[in-house]
This record gives sequence, C-alpha cells and structure tokens, in this order.
Amino acid sequence: AGVLYFHRISDFRVGGIAKRNIEVFHELCGEALPNAVIVTNMWGEVTSERGERREHQLRTDNKFFAPTINAGAHMFRHQNTRDSAEAIVREIIHKAPQVLKIQRETVDEKLSLDQTAAGGVL
Repeated sequence: AGVLYFHRISDFRVGGIAKRNIEVFHELCGEALPNAVIVTNMWGEVTSERGERREHQLRTDNKFFAPTINAGAHMFRHQNTRDSAEAIVREIIHKAPQVLKIQRETVDEKLSLDQTAAGGVL
C-alpha cells in the first residue's frame, strides 16, 4: 500500500502554493514516506533534455522533493502509457501498509486537523 503524489514535469516554475503542497505531502506521510511515490507526468510536453534537468532539480533541491526522497520516497516517471502506470503501481502494491502521520495524529493522538503537522503547514 502506498501514496502517490503527481507533479507535472512541464511546470518549470514551482510557486509558493506548489511548494506548500510538497511540504504538506511530506508531513501527511511522515515515517510512511518509504511507501510514497512522487510521480512526474506530462513528459510529452517537454524535450527530454529539459525534462531531465527539471527532474534532477526536483530530486536534489531541498526546496522541492529532496527531503521527501531522502526520507525514503521514490520518484517515477509516468510516460502516459499503461506499462508506465503498471510499473508505478508495482512499486507500491507489495509494500507492507504503514500508518500515515496524519492518521496517527488524528486517530491515535486525537488532534484536530489544524493541530497536525500537515495542518500547521497550511
């Protein structure tokens, strides 16, 4: 079981809202990040060279997905094909389920959404 986060590789500017969404995703998952997959899509909208440069930046820059990947998440390309989609699903389908941080906070700790780590980002 796992969680997917989709990001358009064709978006060459990641503004404040997108950065906040990335941080919220990180906080929603918490220790379950090894069961998370960041899926880049819209590869047909960019040249290979430009997309690969952007992918590298997203993977390695601490303002983007580097902290999430360093915590165990994986990044995959969705090439708009069935094979590509199946490869992404295969990555997570056999993983042991993990409780998301947001689940632990709201169920076990009985926090309201605004009291959670993800809620604090918003």
